[in-house]
Amino acid sequence: MSVVFNNRWVIAAVAFSSLLTQIAVWVLMPRIFVLINSSDHVVRLGLVGFSVSLAYYINQLYTTRLKELTEKVLFQKMISNISFELVTINQYNFSEKIEYMLKLSGEILSSDRCSLYLLNESSNRFSNTHEWCQKGINREIHNLQDIPYEEFPWLIGKLQQGESLCIESLDDLPKEAAVDCAHLKLKDIQSFAAIPIVNSDRILGFISLSTLSVKTQWTANQMSHLNILANLVADALSKIDAEKEIERMAYYDHLTGLPNRILFNDRLSQAIKLSQRTETSIGVMFLDLDLFKSVNDTVGHDGGDQLLREVAQRLTQNLRKSDTVSRFGGDEFLMIINNIQKEEDIYTVSNTLMSIFEEPFTVHSHEFFMTASAGVAVYPQDGDHVAALIKHADIALYKAKEQGKNQYLFCSSLMKNEVAEQIRLTHQLYRALERNEFVLYYQPQINIQTGDLIGVEALIRWQHPEMGMVSPGVFIPLAEQTGLINSIGEWVLKTACAQNKAWQEAWLIPIQVAVNLSVQQFRNTDLVGLVKNTLTETGLSPKYLELEITESIAIKESTDIISILNELKALGLTIAIDDFGTEYSSLSRVKQLPIDRIKMAIQFVRGIGKNQKDEAIANVIIRLAKNLNVKIIAEGVETREQLDFLKAELCDEVQGYYYYKPMPAQEISVILRQL
Repeated sequence: MSVVFNNRWVIAAVAFSSLLTQIAVWVLMPRIFVLINSSDHVVRLGLVGFSVSLAYYINQLYTTRLKELTEKVLFQKMISNISFELVTINQYNFSEKIEYMLKLSGEILSSDRCSLYLLNESSNRFSNTHEWCQKGINREIHNLQDIPYEEFPWLIGKLQQGESLCIESLDDLPKEAAVDCAHLKLKDIQSFAAIPIVNSDRILGFISLSTLSVKTQWTANQMSHLNILANLVADALSKIDAEKEIERMAYYDHLTGLPNRILFNDRLSQAIKLSQRTETSIGVMFLDLDLFKSVNDTVGHDGGDQLLREVAQRLTQNLRKSDTVSRFGGDEFLMIINNIQKEEDIYTVSNTLMSIFEEPFTVHSHEFFMTASAGVAVYPQDGDHVAALIKHADIALYKAKEQGKNQYLFCSSLMKNEVAEQIRLTHQLYRALERNEFVLYYQPQINIQTGDLIGVEALIRWQHPEMGMVSPGVFIPLAEQTGLINSIGEWVLKTACAQNKAWQEAWLIPIQVAVNLSVQQFRNTDLVGLVKNTLTETGLSPKYLELEITESIAIKESTDIISILNELKALGLTIAIDDFGTEYSSLSRVKQLPIDRIKMAIQFVRGIGKNQKDEAIANVIIRLAKNLNVKIIAEGVETREQLDFLKAELCDEVQGYYYYKPMPAQEISVILRQL
């Protein structure tokens, strides 16, 4: 019965009592009752001793199994708790969860120190990232960072082979572990165990147990449970790596590794909250590379990508760690400059950032001297939230490019007002066409020799309900930026053709109407079809329509322009180059164009009588037109002196206030009736 007791003193008490009883019977029992000799007592004592020994052995087996069962239940409970904790692990609570695992493992396994080490295969080093120690044991985590593999060659070699190590005494280490043993003895370690953390045949690190006061032999069962823990940690590390990769893809630019606009917005929002408490300023710089396309054209997009990475690196190196450099897209970068104490600080940082372009960039053995334009907005004067600061920095950047590039500008109230007005006009421009707010004015064109009215140029005006008549110089650039120029240009073409047809049907003298085409319209693949359909719908003969293109379209656009002009010319209309002389024209290109008329730029006409150079240029343009056998018309004629000069130089036609200003269709009708 004593076998089932866990405490062996019960067996000892029963055995001692039994032996005393047998001895008492031997010594004191009267011999008259039963004849028992000494051999009988010896046998009986032997049987009792054997029974006690057997009971002791069985009890030992029982208590060992009971201890193992208790330990197994304890380990299973530990693994269950740790598994539950690691299920919810992420990169933000990783340290908390791992430290809980080490504490639980160290206490149950009676170790003095339990640590997690992670390997860095690229640098052949490993580090103690997390540690738990018993009370009274000094922490070693800060002394065990970036340890070269060479300091523990035997240990790392075994772990890389996937072996778990359990060393009861350092004296048991083989000779080849002499270097490892020396370093371990310096830490006063008596016993240690190391279990590799493996994921997809790759060693991520290891869990280490060590004792300092006594030697400990961890059992095979304990090591087995530690292997389970190592597998759990491997899964946790893989999950963290996956989270970091997802975060990197979500919040970082894949090309430069810089924060993207999502992370930039978040950091700027946090910086604003901090500045509100500290009463400091923040600078936001919007930087854009000038002529970046030339790099792609020269060394390809791979070279362009390399240049962007180098720019990102230089920008990062010239800012503090507390600041942020972000790639906003393409060749645009946004920077947060935190903790500005005085106004001079932001100028100093801006100058430093712009100075990175003083040295050339080397891409595929090519040197590129790049420049950049930038705009700067400052919190709180330029905005108290993220969108406002970025918008105002972008406004300043636009102005910097507009004023010649290779510079930075600070956002000003004047810039903000100009942009606000442009935005207001842009919004109203979308509705102007459907509200019939556009009108066409016509300026007559005169034969300089006869004085006859030979045609008119259609000029669009915006009759704004609040601002009155808005100049084309104000709204046409907005229409080109927004793409509205296509629908507006189509309306102008149809309206001008319909009006000219109406004059003809009123039996007025037939004249030609000139309509301007923008570069955006020329990029419309169906331009020829649009013109043809317009002529068909309005019934206007093509010979009474002239299309005007700017010199920049004729010279700078692709060679497709020639084929498009030939198709238009084939319809029977005439073609003129407007503002001739303002661009650096290629005469070989001009002679290939199917043009009928050249319009001299107004600035040369205005210089007549005032500037001999303008007169010389005007003379050259007239001679060129004559040699090319095309008509020449001068626009902007306002004085008799200008007219006489042009007449003497045999200019064909003129247009300007000297004869007529632009006027509505009704007034043109009156003039035509008088002819």
